[in-house]
Amino acid sequence: MINSQNIYEKVLKKGIETNPNEAPVCLQSVQLACEAVTIMSNGGHDSLPVYGEGKYMGTICLKDLNQFIYASSGPQLLYHKLNFELESILYLMNKT
Repeated sequence: MINSQNIYEKVLKKGIETNPNEAPVCLQSVQLACEAVTIMSNGGHDSLPVYGEGKYMGTICLKDLNQFIYASSGPQLLYHKLNFELESILYLMNKT
């Protein structure tokens, strides 16, 4: 049975493997871009809300996340951008 507590635990778990039937309904601000892409892709989500320290920080779209990762990225920057925390990505996206 899925409830808010075990969804929260799954979201915080590092190296999460998602099942489309049990996909989390939110992301945490400390999660990496590569984790968010995996969660969203495996769960069939176009967008998910991002929370940090119990507060809503914004909503991130898979399309925008992919654009952030691949925009003007050489091979050296791709790895770096995959390891950005969502909080930093939201800040940079809102800045422009």
